[in-house]
Amino acid sequence: MGPLRRRLQPPLIHMNPVLRLLAVIVAVHLCVACKSSPVAELDSADGTWTAAANMLHPPFSSWGDGGRAEGFEVDIVESAAARSGVKVEWVELPFAELLGAVESGEVDIAVSTIGITDDRKTRVAFSAPYYETQIVALVRLDSPAVNLAGLDGLVIGADRSTTSYTAAKAQWPNNEIVESATEGSTWPQMVASGVIDVFVVDASDQERLESISGIQLRRITEPISAEYFGVAMRKGAPEMMASVNHAVERLSPSVGQ
Repeated sequence: MGPLRRRLQPPLIHMNPVLRLLAVIVAVHLCVACKSSPVAELDSADGTWTAAANMLHPPFSSWGDGGRAEGFEVDIVESAAARSGVKVEWVELPFAELLGAVESGEVDIAVSTIGITDDRKTRVAFSAPYYETQIVALVRLDSPAVNLAGLDGLVIGADRSTTSYTAAKAQWPNNEIVESATEGSTWPQMVASGVIDVFVVDASDQERLESISGIQLRRITEPISAEYFGVAMRKGAPEMMASVNHAVERLSPSVGQ
């Protein structure tokens, strides 16, 4: 992997926030400034955690006014860092490179609505889950499909590096699955134009993608599977893990219970 890509005036993405997070985020911003007892020793020799995100998922993580990282995931990481007495340096990476950067030691922490899976646990360490959602199938508004079985034999779209792709492969092993969006097109546009029949994604990202594309899709009511987001960390950093889990427990105490 090449050098880390740092932000150069990224455009702000405007969207309506995920409603179920609004109350939590308000509470988080009130709490982040609060300090608790630091842990005995630091995980980073220079007193800094390097945290990476693709910065495309408000209200979870994105660039805000003044080029500051903001969002619910950012608040968790920075609250944990304050507890450990360290600073956080945020860098931007594509989603597909986040876990590799953590695994190789290029960064200490990664967030961006990363689903916790057994396979990913072999590569990185995960915090306790901080958010629960579902992996869902999206179709055109005029699609006759009413359940997952009605999507058998159709062309499915799902990003190759995501848990949505794994879930789609498991749900429809014999369907054709397109692994990446056509250059210059969004997934909703590909559904609307008939390039694919179904788009599989975690439910928390549907509104953002529809806002970007200007295309509304219909969600099949029956979910494909549950999904839990966690903070990905390099292995062998127990103090970091303890501080992040403390922040998760304080800010998302009921998730996964």
